[in-house]
Amino acid sequence: MKKLFLLILLFFWVTYPVSAQEIPLTVTPSLPPAPQVITYPLPYPGLLPDNPLYGLKVLRDRLVSIFITDPQQQATFDLLQADKRLSASMYLLQGTAQKEQLALDTISKAENYFFYAIENATIAKKQGEDINGFLGTMTTAAAKHEQILTGFAHARDKSFQHAVEQQEERVDGFVKQLDALKKA
Repeated sequence: MKKLFLLILLFFWVTYPVSAQEIPLTVTPSLPPAPQVITYPLPYPGLLPDNPLYGLKVLRDRLVSIFITDPQQQATFDLLQADKRLSASMYLLQGTAQKEQLALDTISKAENYFFYAIENATIAKKQGEDINGFLGTMTTAAAKHEQILTGFAHARDKSFQHAVEQQEERVDGFVKQLDALKKA
């Protein structure tokens, strides 16, 4: 029995050279391009804005922000807050349609934090800090924000779409600011 087992095992270990034939690849031009996958995970938001304890979380975050003195660390913190708010808006929109306005407010606050992150990154660069890696992270984050906002706009009514499109325009402006900051 052992000999049979070893013989079968030896058979699977031996590999035979196989000649590969080239198969011509034809692409049909009617297929739309695959959407670009942006690998930038958003953090879990924790308490959502519809939670009664959310005010305590906001207060805590403001206190933490006050004690950050380094502009690059402040920019990193602001980007984290922007990502958390955008993530929270995603969770809010999974619920009922009654939370759409709260989700829009949360999206607006997310993009406000993104704006503050760019301002603090600009200050850090003026102070001579090396922020090139962080600017790359922010560019990826902006692309992720834009991708998520585009997904939001297609799933709702016209007034909601218009409000989200305004936020998408802000993100486009952020991308331009980041490109200018990279070149400076």
